[in-house]
Amino acid sequence: MSAPEPTDATQDRAAIIYQDHLDCVSDLLFAGHIAECVNYFALPLLIRTGKGETLIETHEDMLNDTRQHSESLNGHGVTNYIRLVKQARQLSETLIEGWHETYVLRDATSVLPSYQSHMFLRDTGDGIWKVIEAEHELENLRFPIGAMKSQPGSFAEKWQDTQNDIRVSHSNAEPLYRAFLDVLDRNQNDANFDGWANRFQCPITAHYDGSDMVYETPEDMRDFFEAMLKLVEDTGGQVHRTITSANFISSDRICGYHETTFEGGGKLQMDPVKSRMILTLAEGQWKCSSVTNSLSGDHGLPPEAGFTASSRLPTMSEIQKRMNKQ
Repeated sequence: MSAPEPTDATQDRAAIIYQDHLDCVSDLLFAGHIAECVNYFALPLLIRTGKGETLIETHEDMLNDTRQHSESLNGHGVTNYIRLVKQARQLSETLIEGWHETYVLRDATSVLPSYQSHMFLRDTGDGIWKVIEAEHELENLRFPIGAMKSQPGSFAEKWQDTQNDIRVSHSNAEPLYRAFLDVLDRNQNDANFDGWANRFQCPITAHYDGSDMVYETPEDMRDFFEAMLKLVEDTGGQVHRTITSANFISSDRICGYHETTFEGGGKLQMDPVKSRMILTLAEGQWKCSSVTNSLSGDHGLPPEAGFTASSRLPTMSEIQKRMNKQ
């Protein structure tokens, strides 16, 4: 299914909706109404800057980041925070793509050079169009941030490359994520390592409760695969993954959450393991490019080492911060 050809009417409607969103969020942010402001952003939310990207997953993180941005505007004596739509187009009844320019002024003086942004808004059914993905021409690694540094042109080449957006034809990522998990389960329970490993995009980053690894090749993941099998093989049990939620975070990526249970002999062999996978669409196939598991310890482990389930799943924001300290 391809996106409908834009008409003057739909483009005008998209621009009005996009500008209304910008004005509302800018007013709330500038006035310090943080709780109301974050209602205009969907989670998980992928934000890119010129230096990298951040995945915001929790309401608390969104509140903290937005509060920091609001306090920064006031701390720099900003009197005008103006965001103006440059172009917007309606990709579907529930999806709008747009570009805008931001002007941060203290009276008539620019606090920093104006910069452009690119956002996708989705009608989530509650009467609010929410940001589901955003890019900002800023030098900073994270956004919202305290001291902004604009980087005009940092996404110019990327924005010229129009892509087919899977979110036009698929408003719900959960069926795709569930199907992906079913394939993993089937290969796992059939002890089909090659089939299982083929679902991962190497090199792949793997994160645990307190450690981070990179598996350069599929063979590097074999011990992990064997350790999973060892939990249930003696009792004839099975590994089973149950989806919690899944959302598109870009035109070619899904962020999904699930729980993995290891059942054998009619009982659980260990506590359920919470997981998050980032799936990337490449050459028509979804593959896992990043995985996080609520497991303790270092999992460049031999099969006999086993697993220890952790009580929590670290967010990507937490992982990013700890990896930057290394």
